[in-house]
Amino acid sequence: MVQDTSSLVKSFSCTCLHKIEIINPFTREKIFVPCGKCPACLYSKSVRHELRCQLQSVLSKYCYFVTLSYDVHCCPTYILKSIRTASGRLRVIGRDSGHRDGNSRCSGLSRHHCDDFTFGCTPEYYRRYTRQADQGIRRRFYDRRFANTYGYLNHEDLSLFMKRFRKILYSKSQCYEQIHSYIVGEYGIDHFRPHFHLLLFFSSDKIAENIGYAVNRSWKYGRVVWSQNRKDAISYVAGYLNSFTYLPFHLREIRQFRPFSRFSNGFACSAFLPELKKAAQGDFSTLLTGLEFTSNGSRFKIFPWSSVLRTVIYKPTAVRGASVSDVLTLIYSISKVSRRPFVRRNETIFSFTRRLAEYISIASLSKTRDVFNHDIELKYILHFIGITERNRQLLHFHDNLDALHGSLYRLFYDTNEFLKGQNQSIFLKFDENFLISRIINSLNFYHEYNVQNLKNYSQSMHGYPDGIRDYFFRATKEKQRQFRETGLGRLILQHQSNLVYNRIKHRELNEKNKFFISS
Repeated sequence: MVQDTSSLVKSFSCTCLHKIEIINPFTREKIFVPCGKCPACLYSKSVRHELRCQLQSVLSKYCYFVTLSYDVHCCPTYILKSIRTASGRLRVIGRDSGHRDGNSRCSGLSRHHCDDFTFGCTPEYYRRYTRQADQGIRRRFYDRRFANTYGYLNHEDLSLFMKRFRKILYSKSQCYEQIHSYIVGEYGIDHFRPHFHLLLFFSSDKIAENIGYAVNRSWKYGRVVWSQNRKDAISYVAGYLNSFTYLPFHLREIRQFRPFSRFSNGFACSAFLPELKKAAQGDFSTLLTGLEFTSNGSRFKIFPWSSVLRTVIYKPTAVRGASVSDVLTLIYSISKVSRRPFVRRNETIFSFTRRLAEYISIASLSKTRDVFNHDIELKYILHFIGITERNRQLLHFHDNLDALHGSLYRLFYDTNEFLKGQNQSIFLKFDENFLISRIINSLNFYHEYNVQNLKNYSQSMHGYPDGIRDYFFRATKEKQRQFRETGLGRLILQHQSNLVYNRIKHRELNEKNKFFISS
């Protein structure tokens, strides 16, 4: 039965119509994935984050909402200089962190400053932003000491806060329960002042008695607001993810300035522990169909995210045609490379794989150290990520070094997390027979996963008109563009924009910043 137009539009609430083409690092197939920037992606991300916070609130007895803002003396800042060119480019100069030296107010903050870079904008953009975001603007007067400087989000300041907070809280309460946190870094609406929102989840009464003391002692660099979770606090913080849609271009697009959100390690993962035990025995029903739970009298369904799955499911088994012996050889190759002498003690996988990528790139130019002829383990690993002797020239370009590092990091990290879930490690020898059973289990999971995806796709397409099915079967950029230009496509885009707009906080104030989007 074909759905009516209203139901059809609503069914596309979280469907990205601007998908981009990438190569799957595990299956090596071209696939289309959500762009991550359009209203549908923003809305979908906000809903997923809110669901995870709701799930953790069910698992924890207490939830506290904390807001941290900067005093003008302690705010990390940068300077803008106009470069007179035809494109009207601006240069961002990281302000010398010396303004924090010798200042007792700033003791305990990071001395890191942002890198220099340039970006293009119109003269009106520069004029309006500098007038609106100038740090010298105070409530009753203009402070020339901070004139022509602009604040930005510094991740390291928040990391240092969390370290102080945990240390003070644990020493005061003498309780060492893990605190799960969800953190959002945001900019203010009027003057784009950086600040942080945190949701802290725990179950200890002793921690609840001392949390206010620990928060106030850990942040002396501006205003601190904290309270026990109200009914809408979780929705408020998760909805804040969409507020940056009205930010100036360079605050949205430049990585070191961009608003961010972070979950702590193991956030809400304990809810899936019973299901992971079932999955280890071959029962994947909940992992494939979702976990249902009740919060504030409402029923929700949430699907496991990648950090949950990788503890029992080995992701590289998703490669089409992969056998048990192929996957086992891959794990052995990764383990042997990880135990080589050049791996530094206590080195992170990210740092190690970066050095490994650089070594492979240099060694591929040498006849005596060529990995394809003299290193069996690295040759097998490179073959798995799609680099063979035929396309080895990819290793010779500097631009491909980051791509190689990313592929190696994902592969080594997924392997280590999978082995950790089995109480083993890539840096130590492991039980082969036990590992084979887990690999077989992973292969079975992805077989059922593909079957379930086909069922879901068939069911979702059943109520769509024939014309819509054509756009989503073997999608291409051209098909997506054609669909967006249809009457139904325009209705769906408008509906998605409305959903995002309704989740934005302080909508009336945000409307004033629309100028920065079109400039």
